[in-house]
Amino acid sequence: MMSREQLLTLAMCTRHLGFFVPKDIRKMIYQTAADLDLNSEVAQLLKHIAYEPNPTKVKEMLDANPGLLMHSGDVVTAAGHTAMAIKPYECGLGEGDHYTDTDGFEMIPLIASYFSKIPGLSVEEGEQERVRQYARYQSAILNIPNQKPTSSIAWIFEVIEKNADEKLLNDALETFRQDKALTPRFIIRPGIHCNYANPQHALDVFAEKFEDLYKASGNNYNKCILAWDKVVIYVMGGLSACDRMRLAGGLKNIGEPLARTFNFKLGDGAFPVRDAANSQVGAGFDLIVDLFYGMGGGHPTAWRRGAGGTNAAVAAFFFRTYVEQKHQTCKTYAANPATKCEPVCDLLRRC
Repeated sequence: MMSREQLLTLAMCTRHLGFFVPKDIRKMIYQTAADLDLNSEVAQLLKHIAYEPNPTKVKEMLDANPGLLMHSGDVVTAAGHTAMAIKPYECGLGEGDHYTDTDGFEMIPLIASYFSKIPGLSVEEGEQERVRQYARYQSAILNIPNQKPTSSIAWIFEVIEKNADEKLLNDALETFRQDKALTPRFIIRPGIHCNYANPQHALDVFAEKFEDLYKASGNNYNKCILAWDKVVIYVMGGLSACDRMRLAGGLKNIGEPLARTFNFKLGDGAFPVRDAANSQVGAGFDLIVDLFYGMGGGHPTAWRRGAGGTNAAVAAFFFRTYVEQKHQTCKTYAANPATKCEPVCDLLRRC
C-alpha cells in the first residue's frame, strides 16, 4: 500500500495533468495511507502540538519513541480545523509554533532535535527526512506575507454602524457566520493552518470604522464593542493554538517568554478553543482588555484615542508586526545548505 507521501505525489501529478479528484474522494484515499495512524499514539502527540500545545508532553513522548516523527495522524486544531494525514514536525510548522516558552522550550526546534534519534536512521538520514518534511511547507511559510483574506467583511461593519434593529442585526450576523470562507475546514494540502490575512483584515477594518461606529452609537462605545465581540473575535477564532496563547499574554508582551495558557494575562477570561466567543463572557471583552489597555490605553472605554491615533489602529499594527516576526523566524528552519538531501518534487510543495 502506498504511503501518504506517495499518495500526495500521485494526486498532484494527476491534477497537473488536468484531472481533478473531488475532496471527499481525496479524503477517503488519504485515510487509507499505510503511514496514517488514526486514534493512536501519534494522534495524542499531534494534540499536544496543535490543540493544547505542551512541549513538555511532546518531549516526554519523543524521548520514549522518536520514531513517531515518521508517522501520520489526524488532529483537530484549536481553531476547529481538521489537519489530515500530518506528521508531528509538519504539524508544528503548520501551526507556526516557534515561541520560546516559560520553560525554555521552542516547539518546532524541540521536535526537530529528535530526527537524529529516529531508530534505523543515521544522523544524516534523519536530517534528510526533516528537510523533506520542511520542503512541503517551505513555499507556504515564504508566502505568509502574501496571504489574502478569504472573505470581505466590511459589509457587516456597515450593517452594525447603520442599523439598530435587533432582528436585522441578528440576521446579518448569522449570515456573516455562515460564510464558509471563515468556518473550520479540512486541511489536506501542506500549508500554514491559519490564514493570518483574515484577522489582520478584521483588525484593519475595525480600526478604519471605529470612529464611525463610535459616532453611530451616539458618542459611546456600544457599537464598537458589538463589532469587536461579534465580528473581530469570530474571525480571530481561526488563529492557531500558539497564537491564541501569544495574544492571551498581550501583544505588548510579545518579547516575553510564552506562557502556555489560554488564560488572559490581564482580563478574567480565556481565549477559547474551536469556537470564537459570542458574548462579553470569554474572549470578546477580555481580549479587548489585553490588546488595548494592555498596551497602555487604560480601561477599554478609553481606547478611542492615543498617541498613535486610535488604539484599534495600534492593535492592527502590532498584529501585523507579530505575523512578520513569525514569518521571519519560521524561514530560518529551512535546510542547512551543507545538508545532502535528495531533491523533493516541486509538486509536493504545492499539494
